[in-house]
Amino acid sequence: MKKFLFSITSGLVALTFPSGVIAGSCKALNEKYPVLGAKIVPTELGPKIISTVKVPVYVDDIDELNDAILEARMNAKVQISEFMSEKIAKDCKRKSTKLSKRLISKDSSGEAGSYSAEKNKEIVCNTTSSTSALLKGVVDIGQCYEPGKYVKLTVGIKPSTLLSAAELSKNIRERIKSNKNFNNSSPINNSQNNSTGLIPIEGFSYIDESF
Repeated sequence: MKKFLFSITSGLVALTFPSGVIAGSCKALNEKYPVLGAKIVPTELGPKIISTVKVPVYVDDIDELNDAILEARMNAKVQISEFMSEKIAKDCKRKSTKLSKRLISKDSSGEAGSYSAEKNKEIVCNTTSSTSALLKGVVDIGQCYEPGKYVKLTVGIKPSTLLSAAELSKNIRERIKSNKNFNNSSPINNSQNNSTGLIPIEGFSYIDESF
């Protein structure tokens, strides 16, 4: 029966992530994104922002898992919003031309990217007034489930999204200064499994290595 349930739920998981979902534990995600919280990660293409959260799952059941995934995604976005509006906004007021090292995290390979520290600060600081727009560009980049223990989720904002937001903010400011007029994505699908009983789920892991 357990094998049968896993074959069903594996298909459901695949609806969220068409490829790359594997049965297993959170080991890979814990190694790639070990620290909870929001951080700026410099890359070869510019800065990106990642946010990692962990939500407990007290009962091994598909409905509990769905709720935990939704809560984790919401918490991760809130984390980014607070990170942008509080920590980054405050750091941008400092006279230093570089972001505080407290806000920076190297990627999993230990590389920090070739963008200059000054350019990273300019891009990030130009997006602090566009937090709501930025949150629309948040994508899931890692997710795992330890049965009956927790869901861990990592989301991120790509360098291209940050660069676009920074350029937009810059253009808006320039237009205002020159007095010109300026007009201005799901949890596991369980719609066919409305059982009143518990449906246990095997542990799984997913990481978007292309992010």
